[in-house]
Amino acid sequence: MRRVICLVALGALWLVACGPGGGPKPVSQSTANASALAAIENLEQYSANQASTAPVTGFTVVTSSLTSDTAAVSNAHGDVLTVSPAPRKAWVIQITAPPQGIWGSISALAEVDSTSGVVAGTGLWAIPANAPVKPG
Repeated sequence: MRRVICLVALGALWLVACGPGGGPKPVSQSTANASALAAIENLEQYSANQASTAPVTGFTVVTSSLTSDTAAVSNAHGDVLTVSPAPRKAWVIQITAPPQGIWGSISALAEVDSTSGVVAGTGLWAIPANAPVKPG
């Protein structure tokens, strides 16, 4: 680990501060996936409590990719998550859960800032099993 020493002169007083050098380390894919899953599970728990329904369980990561196009991201179903302010670079994690209860299709998106590890945005889409299929 590199250390950086900064000296600052304030009149006759010198301040010395030490800290890790090299700037922030990028967030790993596995860390981003774990953060995204936790955020989606919390979102679903909150939603289920508000609606007095059983929460969806069994969320799993389908894909995760690193991108610099972070303002609007989409999943394989065409659902779009818009994040503002958007991070410069982020992990975009697509998540699903198996059909359960009245829900026939459950998908989610999370965007995790690749520098800080903060979840910048989440989206959760659940479609009832008996919903009509969109044409074409």
